Amino acid sequence: MYLNIQLTNALRSIGSDWVPLSQTDLWHGHIQAEDAQDLVEDLAIELKPLHEQNRFYGVWTLDTIFEDSNGHFHILPNFSLDIIKNPSLQQLISPFSAYELVTDNFLWPLGPHTDVYGLGQVIRTLLMKVMPTPAVNRTMQDQEPLSNYQVQFFTQSQLQAIDKACALEIPARFANLDEFSVAIGTSGQSYNLPVSSTDESGIILPDDFDFESKPEEQNLTGADTSDQIKEDIQQKDEEQQKDVPPTSSDTSKPKDETSKGFIGGLFKGKSKENKSLDTNKERKAREKREAEEKRLREEE
Repeated sequence: MYLNIQLTNALRSIGSDWVPLSQTDLWHGHIQAEDAQDLVEDLAIELKPLHEQNRFYGVWTLDTIFEDSNGHFHILPNFSLDIIKNPSLQQLISPFSAYELVTDNFLWPLGPHTDVYGLGQVIRTLLMKVMPTPAVNRTMQDQEPLSNYQVQFFTQSQLQAIDKACALEIPARFANLDEFSVAIGTSGQSYNLPVSSTDESGIILPDDFDFESKPEEQNLTGADTSDQIKEDIQQKDEEQQKDVPPTSSDTSKPKDETSKGFIGGLFKGKSKENKSLDTNKERKAREKREAEEKRLREEE
């Protein structure tokens, strides 16, 4: 009960010039790469001190992240959670919550990576205009990776960064905000990291668009260094530029009828080959995880 009271009091302390993301143009209109970069950069300034104290934010929704009158983003002031698991955390579960918040399994620890997941899901939700798949449901049928599509105003490497931030498995996720910042290309004033240039790509929502397909298995681990992340992203971008045909950004063409419900239509379809590979890789990853958990139970 205490956490709910603490959260309610924090919400009451919000100034009149702070607007929740659910009431901003980022939710009701387009979001561009620069907006996502600003979200990561601004929120990292407030999140990183929590992480240094072995605490995290944890209450990720479009109503608990705010934009002020100067266009800067904020988490709730005077609110944080201890990384030690507690049954009371169940009061705060939302579709944006990482799986480690749902389970008491010691193989799923809390930490900075938990906030990376929440922030990644917020950005993904602003982009897709639909609520995320809850982590528990993702263990049975995962959400569609953004990097299987070409999305307006985002590069493929930026989409891959969002996918990795939203990875269900902790080792497949960024370990901290520094890594997420490098990958998505923030100006990173507080991190002193270089910025990747951004480009734009045309978009059409396909007839067979499916949010619930199996995801592509992540190749990067949370232990990657910043240089390794940048090298892998650059290599993947070069490969995709060879394989993906150029798309038209002519906005004079009428929108595909399948784009109804999405602001402007955001996505271009993925190939059947990718869908097949996604399914096989996800099945193998799940079998490996289940075998490891069984081995640990037998050792106990």
